[in-house]
Amino acid sequence: MTITTSGPLVQAHEPSQGVSDDLEKDLDKGPENVVSAPNNPAGFSGPVSPPGDQPVLEILIPDQELGLFQPDRPSRGRARAHLGSYKPQHADAPEPANDDTLAEAPSKPKRAWSLRKRESEDLRRRTKTLAITGAVYEQGRQAFGSAEAKGHDLDCLVTIRPAAVDTMSPEEREDLFKKMVHAMRTAFAANENLPEPAYLWSRESKRVGTARKPEGVGEHLHVVVASGGRLDLVEKYFRKHLSGHEVDVRPVDAVTRRLRNGQIGDAGTYLMKAVEPAYWRKFPQTPHRASGPIFGQRVGWSKNLLNEQPVGRKPRPRRAG
Repeated sequence: MTITTSGPLVQAHEPSQGVSDDLEKDLDKGPENVVSAPNNPAGFSGPVSPPGDQPVLEILIPDQELGLFQPDRPSRGRARAHLGSYKPQHADAPEPANDDTLAEAPSKPKRAWSLRKRESEDLRRRTKTLAITGAVYEQGRQAFGSAEAKGHDLDCLVTIRPAAVDTMSPEEREDLFKKMVHAMRTAFAANENLPEPAYLWSRESKRVGTARKPEGVGEHLHVVVASGGRLDLVEKYFRKHLSGHEVDVRPVDAVTRRLRNGQIGDAGTYLMKAVEPAYWRKFPQTPHRASGPIFGQRVGWSKNLLNEQPVGRKPRPRRAG
């Protein structure tokens, strides 16, 4: 294409068919037959406009060989166009604008999408729940019932009620109780006078508000741990880090008893009394009590009692496409 400027106007016109045919014949003979003129840069071919009364500037745009579109050689614009077969032969001629044609080896095809990275934490458990699911309750009962058979006597119940728990966010409360359980396990493992750390824990809160919008206050942590008969060392450890009204330590056992209301329970059912209504309606003798919403995991246990994690809720199915 030839762009001609004359005065203040800019016009663009195509070369005539006859000139184009002659140009192709010259190009077929070789680059030495290309006509050069003062107003026609060396190395470029095309018609030369005769001088007129006003200065005429000829701008000739050479074609570039971009090649046909191939999936293994994508372009930046996601498209290619065949602009001809002529390549500039002069040393001062500009290089092709598309650097994909200069690559020695074909590059990998670009992807319009990327796989999602694996989450560092299971988001299915980082939600608010009002009760313990039936599947997790059965897992907790299995962990509590297998303690004696594995040589762990869960004889100590610890209840922790931090004074400033209601001023914290749900995420901060989850992190606080998680750190307390981890610190307790580390302290028990480092103390030679205490047995191997074996425990079962649960988180609860008092339900307030309406049935449509329940809320929880006074969140606390229950832990049943094996102390080997050394409740004094367990109480000494917790009193060292918490004030007197924030922690309560008392002895328990694994004996199953009938409660005053006719229900049957033990220390394990006391920890997990916030079981969902669908479960205790199916088994009416299961001890239960309404609980407020809890953010994150509600129940946990040591691996030496049950070597599996609490069952999380089923993930939502992903949308197709």
